[in-house]
Amino acid sequence: MGSASTTSITIVASGGTTLAQQQTDVDGAILDNVDMQASGAVSLTATGGNYDGTADGHGIDAYALNVNAGSISLSGTCIGNAKAIWLGTCNLTATGDITLTGTNSPNMSVASSGDNDGIFFNVGSLTSGGTVSLTGTAKAGGEGIDLVDCAVSAVSVTVLGNSDNSDAVILNVTLTVSVSVSITGTCSGGTGDNDGVVLSSCVMDIGGDATISGTAKDGGEAIQIGSTTISLDAGILQMTGTSVNSDSLDFSAATIEAESIVMTASRSALFIDSSITSSDDLSVTANNTATAAGTFTGITVTNSTLSSQGSGNLSLTGKGGTTTVTVGGNEGVATFGTSVIQ
Repeated sequence: MGSASTTSITIVASGGTTLAQQQTDVDGAILDNVDMQASGAVSLTATGGNYDGTADGHGIDAYALNVNAGSISLSGTCIGNAKAIWLGTCNLTATGDITLTGTNSPNMSVASSGDNDGIFFNVGSLTSGGTVSLTGTAKAGGEGIDLVDCAVSAVSVTVLGNSDNSDAVILNVTLTVSVSVSITGTCSGGTGDNDGVVLSSCVMDIGGDATISGTAKDGGEAIQIGSTTISLDAGILQMTGTSVNSDSLDFSAATIEAESIVMTASRSALFIDSSITSSDDLSVTANNTATAAGTFTGITVTNSTLSSQGSGNLSLTGKGGTTTVTVGGNEGVATFGTSVIQ
């Protein structure tokens, strides 16, 4: 795209707000193969949805949308059974902030059902000279925020996802941030594997501090990390996981490096084929209050390395489950395979 000739772009769209208007698929705004340029702000606010339970009717439905502006704000609301914001192969670039807000808020007499995401972004990029803020609220089987094969670059990034019967935040991203990152995923109910935060095949390069907080329900993990690399150049990494019937922290093939690392699990922490390295202090605490019910090990380390280098201190504090067992099963800390703790 060339230089911008427009100062600002504002779009406000609604696909209808009543049952009579939305018997079938009604998107708030459809943006298909569109380029937008503005020296100032680009703002898109749209409401869509459908009442018949089919798989369309998004608040914002965009494919091959390219935006280059001073700042970008997308706000989508779905009042039926679909996604508040659906982005496919989109690239959003701003010299300032980028803000995406997706709210799934059914306005209907029947219960919502289906994959009703707050924000779903499949392939693309978010490039900001300021802060990237993502806030997604899902209903029924939807994720609050679900990013697949996306590149995110910014000074700081804030991710806040909420769901009531699925994973709150799922990220498959390449993340480059110069200052700070905050990721919070909260599942408030439902049954099944309802995770708080899932990081899958991510590469995260962070210049400053990072905070990751997950709350799971039923059989979900609070924070689940798989095949992911997280590097903090000179920052503190804090992870807090709260779960009910599964691991609060679940790491598999994860590589994490930071100046200081603090991990807190309300129930249990599991490290498999992972490397956790701190140049200063490394602390892992699991079930510290010794009140989590069930039969489980507080901290399990399998074929993994937990290392505090330099003059730092390493601390593992794990307590097993409270359910009475005859033989084993409630160990505080257990190590297996070729694990290294140093």
